[in-house]
Amino acid sequence: MNLDVRGATYHLAVDGDLAVEPAVVLLHGFSGSGADWADLIPRFRAMGRATIAIDLLGHGRSDTAQDPARYTMAETVRDLDSILAALGVASADWVGYSMGGRVALHVALAHPERVRSLVLESASAGIEDVDARARRRRADDALADRIEERGIEWFADYWGMLPLFETQWELPPETIRALRARRLSNQPWGLAHSLRGMGQGAHDYLGGRLPSLGGETLFLACLNHAN
Repeated sequence: MNLDVRGATYHLAVDGDLAVEPAVVLLHGFSGSGADWADLIPRFRAMGRATIAIDLLGHGRSDTAQDPARYTMAETVRDLDSILAALGVASADWVGYSMGGRVALHVALAHPERVRSLVLESASAGIEDVDARARRRRADDALADRIEERGIEWFADYWGMLPLFETQWELPPETIRALRARRLSNQPWGLAHSLRGMGQGAHDYLGGRLPSLGGETLFLACLNHAN
């Protein structure tokens, strides 16, 4: 389904009955989409849970809004709060991967009433050191410029070959092709705006606020098998 949120269109994949089943919000990582959760949704269904898989702005089938200000973490948190209100969901369990995990963490701190629990995979509270954060922002801005200049195919090849994703190289060929196809489904300017607005260098460090989280929180770290 598509939902207009403050002038931007979000694509949501809703599975189950939100009126009677506890909801789980699923947030993908950078260059992904709600389709990344397709294999997990039947497992949630078997547990009697409804799911809301959201394509964040600039990703998947959601808008690639032209205003860069719409891609900041603060604006994204406002959008997600509005989405739950529109769906009639008072609170949910949130599962986020990488960038999606950081978004979920920001939601939990800004709107604790919306979050029953958090599962954050390969996500962080941000970068504590101010200088390191500034360096990361400059690097993300430079990558955003390259994405706009060189296009989505260049990005898909570049991103898929990063050492960070080395363990993915051993996945079945059809899985690797599906991952690349989802990256190619994005628009370059959407990814560029998202990287500038929600990259790790673009938001405050939240480490000092973690003790204030009210619900249960599980951090998952995926370690490279070679390390």
